[in-house]
Amino acid sequence: MKTEILITGVTGKTGGHAAKQLLEKGIAIRVLSRKRSTIIDELEKAGAEIAIGDMLDIASLEIAFKGIKKVYFTYPFVPGLLEASANMSTVAKQQGVSLFVNMSQIITRKGHDSPSTRQHWLAEQFLDWADIGAVHLRPGLFLENLLVIAAHTIATEGNIYLPWDEGKHAGVSASDIAKVIVGILTDDKPSKHIGEKYVITGPTSRTMAEIATIISGIIDKEVKYVPITDEQWIEGIKQLPAVFNNPQFLGHAPALSEDIRNQKFDEVTEVVQQIGKTQPITLEEFVMNHKDFFTNPEYSIQLLQSL
Repeated sequence: MKTEILITGVTGKTGGHAAKQLLEKGIAIRVLSRKRSTIIDELEKAGAEIAIGDMLDIASLEIAFKGIKKVYFTYPFVPGLLEASANMSTVAKQQGVSLFVNMSQIITRKGHDSPSTRQHWLAEQFLDWADIGAVHLRPGLFLENLLVIAAHTIATEGNIYLPWDEGKHAGVSASDIAKVIVGILTDDKPSKHIGEKYVITGPTSRTMAEIATIISGIIDKEVKYVPITDEQWIEGIKQLPAVFNNPQFLGHAPALSEDIRNQKFDEVTEVVQQIGKTQPITLEEFVMNHKDFFTNPEYSIQLLQSL
């Protein structure tokens, strides 16, 4: 079987789920990684081809893209998105890629206050201009972020500290986003997706106070949402692992909070149902599946240390 699909970001949330879901379907894939790791070894054992390379190193991409026709592209929350997008689109064009699924942001727009979000908008332009069959995914907040920004204080204090006031969002799981990615990459008529900008959300939009109430009922412990200022949240982020405590995310966080407060995330779509062919995981299901993280401080500490 010829390998025509390249997946990036497999050590992260969506890329890892997408790679596993494709392999479970018996579809040949190649994964791009900067180095070997336990995750890469497991994917190789499951049947994936491994390409060691860097999205900031165009020479390594030219090797990784050999024979590739479809790509899933996601870049971590660190500097380099624009260079990576330019490199990826250049090599994809050279190699004749016909479908390029790009991970963007729900709030992506020109002139946004967040440097990261402005860069995502520019990246979308690069990929569209390259004429490589770009499809842009614009997911809402990941449910998994609750584990990082709230689980430990819920387990230790029964509180959620965020500056989001009455802002609503419809959290979506990384595995459901991956099902959308897989649905696009395996569609018999992929051309219908080209040029689309899919907003991917969970099934229900809620405030943090409503989310706290739901968590309370599941873990049988009173949980409260405590509003804080953006400045207080930034100081809290500085105590988190480098995946969040870095200049890229610190520069993004205030604008993110402002958009949430202004209801820019208050949207519910059926993209997971229509393209992923599944009902999205609910907040209740997610909390139940990760209950130990919200009740046992040791679990939440281990999670933070693993990031």
